[in-house]
Amino acid sequence: MKLDNQKRLAAQMLKCSGKRVKFDTDRLDDIKEAITKVDIRGLIKDKAIIKIHSHGVSRGRARKRLEQRRNIMIPAIMKRGFNNTILRLEQR
Repeated sequence: MKLDNQKRLAAQMLKCSGKRVKFDTDRLDDIKEAITKVDIRGLIKDKAIIKIHSHGVSRGRARKRLEQRRNIMIPAIMKRGFNNTILRLEQR
């Protein structure tokens, strides 16, 4: 059962990619009979065709890398005496 045309129309109606359009498997017969935008719009309203939410970019790896950099940088700054220099500048 090819539903390429219905998927294309639904993607156009939902303003997303065809990858993000999901059909209800119980209502595939209704979706197969839908050949116009009006039919597709009705199926979207009845929740037979839904839009899958997009996934954002995970910041987990970036947070881990930043934490590792902080753990390395803080002792290095203390060794070089930057901390004392900052304190002296704040006292002025």
